[in-house]
Amino acid sequence: MNQSGRSWDDAEPETAADEPDPWFRPVWDDLADETDSPFPAPRSASSSTRSPARSPGGAARGGPDATLLAALATAQEALARLDAMAEMASEPVRAGLIARLAYAEAAGLLAAQGVTAHPLDLALRASERIGRRELWTRGRPRRAGPTWALDDVWLRVDEKITAALALARLLQRLPAADNPLVSTARAAWLGPLVPEAGGFDDQRFARWRDAHVPDGRRAAPLPALLRAAEVASSWMESGTADRPDAAQALAVAAGFLRRAGALRTIPLPAWAGWTALCRPDDPAVLPRLRGDVTARLAPDGAAWPVVFLHMVAEAARAGSRTLAGLREAEAAGVALAAGQDRRSRLPAAITLLLRHPALTAPALARQLVITPQAALRILGGLRAAGLVSEVTGRKSFQEFGILCGHGHRLQKNVQPTVT
Repeated sequence: MNQSGRSWDDAEPETAADEPDPWFRPVWDDLADETDSPFPAPRSASSSTRSPARSPGGAARGGPDATLLAALATAQEALARLDAMAEMASEPVRAGLIARLAYAEAAGLLAAQGVTAHPLDLALRASERIGRRELWTRGRPRRAGPTWALDDVWLRVDEKITAALALARLLQRLPAADNPLVSTARAAWLGPLVPEAGGFDDQRFARWRDAHVPDGRRAAPLPALLRAAEVASSWMESGTADRPDAAQALAVAAGFLRRAGALRTIPLPAWAGWTALCRPDDPAVLPRLRGDVTARLAPDGAAWPVVFLHMVAEAARAGSRTLAGLREAEAAGVALAAGQDRRSRLPAAITLLLRHPALTAPALARQLVITPQAALRILGGLRAAGLVSEVTGRKSFQEFGILCGHGHRLQKNVQPTVT
């Protein structure tokens, strides 16, 4: 009790500024959303008491260390926010986000190899609803030429798509996996990413693992993201594989971050940032920034750690937008299902659509133990309400997916047909 006879929690704050913040509010509620702002510029030396070093163009420069620290801060903030928000999301949204991040990574890896494929197309390919050749030819103009030549090109593309889908499967399992880098036998999980790379040298693998894989006995001298960049680079240079490949190196970095506890929920997003930031290069080597991106983000040079950090930040930003879209869709689905009979299969259908990037009516019917016709009616109602869209463009064997991230405006007075 205070002197006025009131307990402390009955007393009114003296000013509005003295009011305590609500409990459990995330700290980033008071910060600008990094998905709506550019990367921070490297910290200028002009902020110190010394005179700034001037570039030939006259701009103040903070030096390579400032460039690296700015990239590290951006990447850590974007990645930590996405991981924390994913951990707090509902289980269907969390599972759906992980799947969508994995297919976005596969699409980014293919883009680095000169193959254009939408993440949804890859999800459909993984579920075998789109044939291998059809996936590659969708949306491409017909070109005259011998059939054998087109088949030869398609077979090479199909090999790349198969390896990218192996990456998507690996990343979806990664959050629950134990340490896969304890031996060359366990590291065989990397093999499908580069089928032609062959096996790993046992002795070189052991030396690389002892030097770079955390075992809890050594102090960590660097932040986890910088150590992950170092792990990827050292994999390329260790001689463990006869033909080291960037896909394996970044998969190893993803496993490292999971094992180190730096990521609790999501797989490492990195390849998804390739299209926005990186330049065409040898797909087997670690990615590099485009010239215009380097001038904007790393004017003092873009060494591999800087490239890696910017890729992670860009991919995490995209993942945050996907998560926001899924949460918005979940809220819209709850509103749509409100007032339905308790026997309605609509809530369960919405849950499945959140978990899976795309579903057919037969697949939905199997999951809900209803007829395909009933599943089609549910999907048709959700489509009419603006919650899902048909994603194949076909009149038969159609698949439907949640509309993520562009503002769900449910059609008024439209109620889905339920079973």
